[in-house]
Amino acid sequence: MKKICSVISAVSVAVIWSGAARGETLEQAWTTALAVDQRIAASSDQIQAAECTTSAAVRSRVPSIKNTTGYTSLTDSPSFAFGGMGVTILDQDFVASATMAQVPIYTGGAISSAVNAASAQANATRHNHRKTILDVKLEVAIAYTTVLRAQKAVETAQANEESLRAHEKVIRTLLERGQVPQNDLLAAEVALADAVQKGLQAQNALAISRANYNRLAGRMLHEPVDLAELSLSPMAGQLEPLIQRALATRPELNVLACQAEALRHQAESTSAATRPHVGAQGGYVFFESPAVDPNSYGAVMLNLEWKPFDGGVTRSKSNSILHNANSVSRMRQNLQSVVRFEVQNAWLTEQETRKRIDVTSKAISQAEENLRAAKIRFQNGAAINTEVLDAETLRTKSYDNYYNAIYDAVLATFKLQRAVGTL
Repeated sequence: MKKICSVISAVSVAVIWSGAARGETLEQAWTTALAVDQRIAASSDQIQAAECTTSAAVRSRVPSIKNTTGYTSLTDSPSFAFGGMGVTILDQDFVASATMAQVPIYTGGAISSAVNAASAQANATRHNHRKTILDVKLEVAIAYTTVLRAQKAVETAQANEESLRAHEKVIRTLLERGQVPQNDLLAAEVALADAVQKGLQAQNALAISRANYNRLAGRMLHEPVDLAELSLSPMAGQLEPLIQRALATRPELNVLACQAEALRHQAESTSAATRPHVGAQGGYVFFESPAVDPNSYGAVMLNLEWKPFDGGVTRSKSNSILHNANSVSRMRQNLQSVVRFEVQNAWLTEQETRKRIDVTSKAISQAEENLRAAKIRFQNGAAINTEVLDAETLRTKSYDNYYNAIYDAVLATFKLQRAVGTL
């Protein structure tokens, strides 16, 4: 029994103060998961798509070249009367081709606003990519910690089973001597059976946690899992600086800010439809017709397009987009209060879990001493069997509470880092 307790105590100290050299580390787990997670790949594709949209908006300033070629068949050859004679203008059948270069000179801000909108939307996708990374890292950290917690639960269950088996042997010996009644043995056997089934449950929970970890790592679910122990990070500082940092760095807030900015630029680009648009065109026109001489021409044109009034259609479209932008801004304001609460909640949880470690670590030594004393008193006839069983239950619970406090503290730190946006 002392050997089992010393092993558990040594492991608990390792969890608090150092990470074991063997096994996969959390940093390695993050690197692996981020490389294979399809959500990360999907958000990367969204970034590339947004960058292509921005590039398309920028390139709308560049001159474009367009060729139009067509074959025309008329019912009659066009002509006009000249000196009593009909002069043919075009053949009845002819081919016409025009190659023109066109460049916008002034668009009322339509192009620049479209570029700004696309750029803001691209920034939103980048912040969303960062959010996805944080979510995946937290999910991996939870899975990693769950495996370690499940391993400790198995160790504790095994120690409980071994302790109860040893106690059962003692009772059998005492029963043979006539020093204890038969129901003491029955009670010990029932307690042992309960410990065995709890051990089976712990083994199953460990297998499930390992399968989930392998899923996140992109591996076969049944592959062996060997993880390094985690060490407790230093506690976070004051609450208010953490909140201010979260408000500045949380990607969710930045996503909404960029989306609102993009919508406002879209509204401005839409409003440009009622402003004058000036452009220049130039190119080459060719007619494949003997009636036309010469049959090729150069052409230059400066064109102005202006629709000062369209019945309010453009204005309504622009206002609709602006209302959507205001809606996104209000959602961001609400999210700020959510972020404040998340940071405070995570910060308080970290404080609570660190205090639990101190309390539960003291309870372990007390539970061990209580069990030792109960066994001595029972073997000397000064205590009944249920006192030993109750003491063993308290000892097992003290180890469960201690390990849960440790891994709750580890997770609380990760969740606080996620709430701040620095995980």
